[in-house]
Amino acid sequence: MSTGSEWRNNRLIYQEKVAPKEILMPMAAVVRFDDFLGKALDTTNDWTVAGVNSGTAAINVAIGGHVRITTGAADDDDVDFASDLEWEAQKSCCLEVRIANNDVDKLAFAVGFSDATGEAADKIAMMMSLAALNSVADDFVGFIWDPDCTLDTIRAVAVKNAVDQTVLNTGKVLTDELFVVLRVELDAAGNADFYVDGVHKGKLPKCITTTDDLCIYIGVINHGEDAANTADVDYIKAWQNR
Repeated sequence: MSTGSEWRNNRLIYQEKVAPKEILMPMAAVVRFDDFLGKALDTTNDWTVAGVNSGTAAINVAIGGHVRITTGAADDDDVDFASDLEWEAQKSCCLEVRIANNDVDKLAFAVGFSDATGEAADKIAMMMSLAALNSVADDFVGFIWDPDCTLDTIRAVAVKNAVDQTVLNTGKVLTDELFVVLRVELDAAGNADFYVDGVHKGKLPKCITTTDDLCIYIGVINHGEDAANTADVDYIKAWQNR
């Protein structure tokens, strides 16, 4: 593996030189990394999990470590998986998640920073209906995959103080059990850059309230199926200035 370094948002990062340029070591003042190794997920001290109809998140023993998020068995059953509200755009917070959707035709997900660790039953922070954004959170920035879209691709999305921002189509199509690396980088002004598998997919200017307390957020929800579905998360990296 060949590595290199660069300055980004006034911070030194180390990453692979070839695409996808996975960030290996963010040299920020505040860094969180979870590879989901071990026998059990710590839902007391590390992560908040709220699922409808017995939706769960649990360590799925796998090479390199995974956490598996599993919905309930009814249409619109959802699971919210989140950190505490420890992040802010004015601190130039960044997030990278490697995730696989195990039923891309029936399971939607939202991955990013959100202003709440969970939403009401049968909802996640961000969804889409046909070509329209359906935001539930007041402030969110990140990615969504939703089979209710007219075109099935990953979208980069944001909502700022309950006002939906422009939707960016990354063009990335998922297949069942295919891992994808999603990264959003914020600067202190609330500008967001979006990357999929190390490739820059676009930018949204001043798209989130910079002073809102945010959490790392992954939400999954069934869309159109009375059966349990799963998403596997390989790792989560987050970093920001102190």
